[in-house]
Amino acid sequence: MRVAVIFCALLLWPMLAMADVAQLVGRLNIGRGGFCTASLIDSQTILTAGHCLQSPDGTDRPLAPMRFFLALGDDGAVAARHITQIALPAAFFQMGVARLNNDIALARLDAPLDVSALAHLRIGPLPAWSAQVKILRYDRMNSNHIAQQNCKVAAREGQAALLSCTVDSGASGAPVFVMDGAELYLAAVVSRKISAPERGTLAIAAQDAIAQLRRQLR
Repeated sequence: MRVAVIFCALLLWPMLAMADVAQLVGRLNIGRGGFCTASLIDSQTILTAGHCLQSPDGTDRPLAPMRFFLALGDDGAVAARHITQIALPAAFFQMGVARLNNDIALARLDAPLDVSALAHLRIGPLPAWSAQVKILRYDRMNSNHIAQQNCKVAAREGQAALLSCTVDSGASGAPVFVMDGAELYLAAVVSRKISAPERGTLAIAAQDAIAQLRRQLR
């Protein structure tokens, strides 16, 4: 009987783990009706895509209109916070491939959020070709609740990966999770949809970038 209980618990673990990490994902409103997806990586820091924090002309977006709505659903958000500081890789301000491969950012919240799932959050490496991953995102069709999307790593080059699935507007900044045995960890951030030469989604590895960007935040 005890063996059966343990076996059932192991079968349920991935589902429970996904429910836990969903508590860390929220919608980042960036002003003028636009939004991205972001995820809480500690009590006062969120992870998102770099271009979500910049205007199309290359200047930083004003911080005042930005708000992070944690675990936003049809009944509202668990909590909301303003953004007080952002951190972007130096290479993001270059042109071309360097900018695309560094489309990742951190932002500091104006007050901490107490979420139990943070104690179990692990940030790990971007997996190799053909690995299964899961995106948790908001988008144009799911603007008020989190949607899940299963994908595969279709190609890898440096800190970037092409995922087999496509995303819609609003999914930029969404966390990409990997199941490693029975453990779920955050590996990357959605950058944007790719239409040519192959269709898919560009994702940027998070582990090294987070370590570097934390040093910019006070």
